[in-house]
Amino acid sequence: MKIDRHLNAANGLTIAPRKPQAWHDVVEEIMVETRGLDDNARRAARALRTIYPEYDDDTAKTGIMDCLADIRHLCDLMGWSFADLDKDAHYNYSTEVSDFGVAEHAKLRSAVEAELN
Repeated sequence: MKIDRHLNAANGLTIAPRKPQAWHDVVEEIMVETRGLDDNARRAARALRTIYPEYDDDTAKTGIMDCLADIRHLCDLMGWSFADLDKDAHYNYSTEVSDFGVAEHAKLRSAVEAELN
């Protein structure tokens, strides 16, 4: 995680490092502020919220990759076609994007990106 240090020009003192807000915290804020709304940023936050308890040591991106691999294992176990489920999921996604636009939330994006630096 990238931490910026700020210098107080008046007295030359270094002020405590400023850390970006953890994406876990931003996810919870989004879930509260969008309660009851049909919003694709909420859907993105809900997906992250679903994976982060189990994949908390990962970054958001690697947590998603690990979760998708685990879902494939579940499909194998149950005899389900991951490809067929993914095709249906893509249809749902396309409909939601058509109805509400691409998910956008600058604060969440910044928080996720901060962990990659």
